[in-house]
Amino acid sequence: MESAGAAASPLPSMEERVLHHTSVIHRIGSAMDQMMERIDRWERSGLPTSSLATPSPAPPVSATTSGSGALQLTLPREYDGSAAGCQGFLLQLELYLATVRPAPSGEESVCALVSCLTGQALEWANAVWNGPDSAKDNYPEFTRRFRAVFDHPPEGRAADERLFHLRQEMRSVQDFALEFRTLAAGAGWNDRALIDHFRCSLSKDVRRELACRDTTFTLDGLIDLAIRLDNLLAARGRSDQVLSFPIPSPPVPIPMELGGTASRGTGGGVSSCTSCGRRGHTSDRWWRNSSRSREDRRNTAR
Repeated sequence: MESAGAAASPLPSMEERVLHHTSVIHRIGSAMDQMMERIDRWERSGLPTSSLATPSPAPPVSATTSGSGALQLTLPREYDGSAAGCQGFLLQLELYLATVRPAPSGEESVCALVSCLTGQALEWANAVWNGPDSAKDNYPEFTRRFRAVFDHPPEGRAADERLFHLRQEMRSVQDFALEFRTLAAGAGWNDRALIDHFRCSLSKDVRRELACRDTTFTLDGLIDLAIRLDNLLAARGRSDQVLSFPIPSPPVPIPMELGGTASRGTGGGVSSCTSCGRRGHTSDRWWRNSSRSREDRRNTAR
């Protein structure tokens, strides 16, 4: 036992540990000083500091392997069965299903659709869900039946019919063009028909301005020019209202004094007699003529 204890090396004392750590710290400090001197020399010589030996970064993790960077959409908002929102609801649902990985089955897609229903739409789904031919495992067939119940055009008219009767009327060209494009997307008309119908549906002022321009436009170019002309006409109308002057009111006629004579004005600036009402002379001349006529009759009688 004593020989084994004597052969073992004695543990270092606390003083030896401190001295060892101190020497290690000095060596690390010297290495850091040398590194800083090298960096200073490289900076003064114009070499980029990126040439220093740095640990190579880890290779980036591909987003496709983990799936965390894939586009993720949420289910659309609840649909209550309104005809105006049917197409938009189905579009948002199809976009959501297209981003789900792995791709959902037909029954899973139908379940996702039904989970968004409320009101009358949910009542319809509840009625057909447990039927013998519910098509709940066939998403295309289920959505076809869904459209047959809820996808009806507003006002009972299809998009092409509504587009045919569409007019600008009193609204701006920008608002009119928005509805025009929306209906044109589902009407199936060709570009020539859309261009002609859009031009004829504008207000008279805008059509008058377009008549002085080149007619070789695409539909987008025609709509853009019509919007700019409409904005110009609106700004011109506002400036005309600001610069317009009030029309002066006609002068107030001066009332005739009692006991006096005044000429009665008529059209053409010719005065009329206030005694006999005839035009071409005044009351003074009428009295003089009357006195002269009486004197002539007296002389004749003598």
